[in-house]
Amino acid sequence: MPVAHGNDILSQAEPPISDLFVTEHFGPGCDAADVLTSKALSLPRGGVTMRVLATHCAGSSVHEVGGYSVRISDAIDDPEWDDYLERTPLCAYTQASCWGRVRAFTGWRPARVVVSEHDRIVAGVQILTRPLPAGGSVGRVSWGPVVREDAPELVELVFDEMLALGKAYNVQYLVVHPPRGGDWMCAELARRGFRPSLQEIEYTATVCVDLEANADELLARMSRRCREHIKLAERRGVTVRRASEADLPIFNQLKDAHCARLGYSRRDERYYAELWAALAPRGHIELFLAEYDGVPISAEMAIVFGDTSYHHERLWSGQHGDLRPNEILEWYAFKWAKAEGYRWVDLVGIQRSVAEAMIAGDRAPAQLTSAESFKLRLGAEPILLPEGYDYVYNSALRFVHRSIPSEALTSGTLRGLVDRISLRAWGGRKT
Repeated sequence: MPVAHGNDILSQAEPPISDLFVTEHFGPGCDAADVLTSKALSLPRGGVTMRVLATHCAGSSVHEVGGYSVRISDAIDDPEWDDYLERTPLCAYTQASCWGRVRAFTGWRPARVVVSEHDRIVAGVQILTRPLPAGGSVGRVSWGPVVREDAPELVELVFDEMLALGKAYNVQYLVVHPPRGGDWMCAELARRGFRPSLQEIEYTATVCVDLEANADELLARMSRRCREHIKLAERRGVTVRRASEADLPIFNQLKDAHCARLGYSRRDERYYAELWAALAPRGHIELFLAEYDGVPISAEMAIVFGDTSYHHERLWSGQHGDLRPNEILEWYAFKWAKAEGYRWVDLVGIQRSVAEAMIAGDRAPAQLTSAESFKLRLGAEPILLPEGYDYVYNSALRFVHRSIPSEALTSGTLRGLVDRISLRAWGGRKT
């Protein structure tokens, strides 16, 4: 597996906080080192991101519960927690502190509960919180908590601490998306007053490629057309290379072309600089470029964590479509992930209705989008993930929330209202 490399800005134990990040959120009078000192606390530019950075040096609190040690931490970097997650099967990067730092750049505040037994981490959860315009905060748990089903006392403790942490951060509304394999958590959430979520803040179905197969078997699983396109691209001189941070300007140029072609808004390019700064020190991000005559035409950005390579973003300029650069780009990324020892490639999300139809035996559902069709041609298989659950902290409002019939919650009028409110509460939607 990839390992962390050295750090030129801070200590070996801490990934760099870039000067770009600090200048944007603290002003030109502060540099990266200042966020670890009291100087950052006295700067005139406030806001939630400032408070997140200021807690980087704040440490954590620890208390004992029934033989377990419970650490509450809002540190930007928590390598011990991240190492535990990487060793835990089916555990996603969204629970890692390095991902919390990425989300901090977009206005979220990460905090986590880390439970240990005999100085060994055994469970935990990371919550991201974001201020609401009218006061209080919203909270999200993305593919967590991380806890074993066969340890009921540990399950009880982690869920208790998760709710207590949300309360400590003045969360009014919490959405929890359990992790892959965590369907059993839905009953535990319901028992505690959660109900099925109005918000799908994480995808609840995806398609994955199992890399345990050899190269010939992986190709055989692809559609015949996909295999032909890979061979065509090779014959016509399309090349793919593993790129680096120096290639982020090329990635952003492709992002501009991709979004213009599809009519989407896009994230600020500084987001990708921070994404790289947060994930690269521990080897959690990769970039691949497909080129023709030295000109980049497609890009694949992957987040690699645990045993999985998540194909986070794929971009195409719209040029040289007759050369089929996208299929050969994916094939290169598959081969790279297999050579590096990853077990899975997650092609990151399809409609739940499509996954359900395919699992039921319909291998070509009518509602397939072009992006979903492309993923399925690569030989990926559908996987259903647990759906999200909502919790309202105010007891009176929670009673009202739980009393509304499910049919009313999913009605078009209420759904539209919730979507409009959510765009603001969850920070908008950009590709």
